[in-house]
This record gives sequence, C-alpha cells and structure tokens, in this order.
Amino acid sequence: MISLITSIDHWLFTQINSIWVHPYLDIFFPFITDLHRQYTVVYLAFPALLVSCLYAYRGLALKLIIGCLIAFGISDAINHRVYKPYFARQRPSVVLKNAVLRTSVHSGYSFPSNHASNCFAVLVFLSCFTRYRFLLLTFASLVAYSRVYVGAHFPADVIVGALSGTAIALSLVWLIRKIKKQLDASAHARRVRDIRF
Repeated sequence: MISLITSIDHWLFTQINSIWVHPYLDIFFPFITDLHRQYTVVYLAFPALLVSCLYAYRGLALKLIIGCLIAFGISDAINHRVYKPYFARQRPSVVLKNAVLRTSVHSGYSFPSNHASNCFAVLVFLSCFTRYRFLLLTFASLVAYSRVYVGAHFPADVIVGALSGTAIALSLVWLIRKIKKQLDASAHARRVRDIRF
C-alpha cells in the first residue's frame, strides 16, 4: 500500500514538475514560492497590507495578528521540530533524477511542507474572521502547488502540510470561540447577579 501511494506521488510530482509546465509559470510559481524573500513584498506590500488591515478591522485587527502569529508558530514548530525529523523524507531532487529544481532556496527534509502548513494555518485562521475566504484559500493553494512545481516537495508533502495547517487553524478558532463563549457566559451571570442585588 505504501509503495503504491509513493508511486502515485512520484508520478504526480513528475506531471506537475516536468509535464504540466509553461514558460510563464516558470516565472510565476518561483515568485510565489519565495514571496517572503521578495524585497518589494517584505518592505512595501506587506506593511501596506498590514496598515489597511489595521484600518479596516480596527477592533479585531490586533487579535487577528496575534492569532496568526500563534497559528504560524504552532504550525512551524510541529512540522519542523516533530514531523520532519520523524519521517525524514528526502527532497525530490535527491530521490528523483528527473526532478527539475526551479528554486535554490530549500533545505532539510521534505515531509510535510512547512510552506503549505504555515500558509494554510495563517490563511484558514484569517478566513474564519474575514469575508475574503475565497481569495485567502486560493492564495494558500497556489503557494502549496508552487512547492511541487518548483521541485521542492512531493504532492503528498503539500497535501499533508495543508491538512496539518488547516487542522491547527480550526483548532485555534474553536478554542478562541469556546473561551469567548465562557467569558460571555460569566459576564452575563455577573450582570444578572448585579441586577438582583
């Protein structure tokens, strides 16, 4: 069973990495996959997005930022410190001779994809509190797909990474809402007691 899944994974990697390709995509996906290393994004686009978020969601913005940082931190720590050393899966460029590497920035083990997990953890979390769910999830999916296209990960790496990040985000949202519900119930009980006295 494992060998069959691995064979399908390798076949799908070859399709995405070597067959379903285009010169324009050879520019687009490396840019997407290394977006956090683009100076224009880090020093211009991201600060502008942060300011607009703070303005649009005044009361909620700080809570969203803190939530995103927590989701990112949990995702990155679990995948990098626990899953990757445990599974110790080699990168496609090490395993497959026909792998085309379109980015030079990758290191460590392959499974699961930190890019996919971190991106889904943050963007799924945000999608639970904003009206831009489709855009956020589309971007997360593009980042995950880009990791296979540029030759940094197998499809299974990004699928499991995306599921891991999604699970972390939804668990965090559930915990936040549960705590908020308990706090609201406590506040309501105090108000009722105050009225009676």
